[in-house]
Amino acid sequence: MFCSKCGTKVEGKFCSNCGTESSVDSQTSPAAEPLVYVQTRSATPTAATAQTSGLAAAALVLSFFFPLIGVILGFVARNDISNSKGTKSGEGVANAAIILGFVIMFLQALALFFWFTLFLEW
Repeated sequence: MFCSKCGTKVEGKFCSNCGTESSVDSQTSPAAEPLVYVQTRSATPTAATAQTSGLAAAALVLSFFFPLIGVILGFVARNDISNSKGTKSGEGVANAAIILGFVIMFLQALALFFWFTLFLEW
């Protein structure tokens, strides 16, 4: 039999854990399992059937070839995903498109700077 208050196994008339007197009701039914609360990372829950945003995927692909367009589409995709109330996913893909676009733009600017410095020395 189990204690109706704390759920531990009772062998006598009183619970050894909390001191509650055992009754006939607690002897026949086991204690209910405790509730478990899980904290998610996202502010909006994602539906089980949420699909990755096509705009986020397009932004990631475009970030390789046209980084400025990829960055802009990445921000638009993040906004679209956050406004979809969990029906769309892919915020990580949109973030990757934004970061990759900025990195490639920086590398292009660096390469252009070195190209101009070599060109002006001749």
